[in-house]
Amino acid sequence: MKKILLLLALTTLPFYMSCDTDKPVTGQNPVVPSAAELNRPFGPQDTKAFINPPKIYHPETWFHFIGGNVSKAGITADLEAIANAGISGIQVFHGQFGGPWPGVEPQIACLSPLWDDAVKHTAEECRRLGLRFTMQNCPGWAMSGGPWIEPSNAMRSLVWSRTDVNGGQIDTLLQVPQPSQEEWRNYQDIAVLAFPTPEGDDGAILKPVTVKSDTSLPWKAFLSGEVTNPFVLDPATEDHPHWLEVTFPEPVVMRTIEFSDVQRFNHYWCYEPGVQVKVSALFPDGSIREILNTPMPMAA
Repeated sequence: MKKILLLLALTTLPFYMSCDTDKPVTGQNPVVPSAAELNRPFGPQDTKAFINPPKIYHPETWFHFIGGNVSKAGITADLEAIANAGISGIQVFHGQFGGPWPGVEPQIACLSPLWDDAVKHTAEECRRLGLRFTMQNCPGWAMSGGPWIEPSNAMRSLVWSRTDVNGGQIDTLLQVPQPSQEEWRNYQDIAVLAFPTPEGDDGAILKPVTVKSDTSLPWKAFLSGEVTNPFVLDPATEDHPHWLEVTFPEPVVMRTIEFSDVQRFNHYWCYEPGVQVKVSALFPDGSIREILNTPMPMAA
């Protein structure tokens, strides 16, 4: 009997986090209006304030330390321009992109004494200019972490690999799921699942004979795994959706249809593009049966 072995493992994710505070610094505008102002009934004072809003209602802006490309003179110049533009405050964000910045000496490494001094200078300049000062709790993007977090304690993603074997006693080396050369990757095996191979399942991608579509793209090569570059589709409406009609050389058992996460169906900055996916099967007798009709989830 043929069997499938699935090796499940946990691998580390990149770490990111942002943090804010509502505690005002002396000499700066408070983060939120007073409770009395927030709770009072709407009236003429609000109409007047809308035309010329107090600074507390002005927007804040990101303030990036990009790698080691930071100087006190540049910080002061940027903050003065921000204050003169009427912006109410900043949120310090350290982003490390690529290697050392050319022409910058010394490089300011995150969490180093030079970095601490740059942050202190930023905070003091914000106090001088009356800007609110906020900063993230560590370098990164959207989840907590930093160089002090060991890979074994980092956030985890469940990954797996598939190995097809013949039945009986098995002595084989299972493949690492989603192998990576990144040093921060850390794999921990959690389970091996073995089960009989479903009839007709050889693990290969189903290769269509023909693909028809409302868009002129190399769909056949893409679905066959020959083309891996992403496609760009214009947004579609409910009345005129994008569609594919895929024909195989013989009847097949369709067990899995894999899509990317919903964000990749639309512009990256579109938080909820509202993608609906419908899958229908055409049977030999000519009948059509809808087998899937669902909104795409936010995650992959």
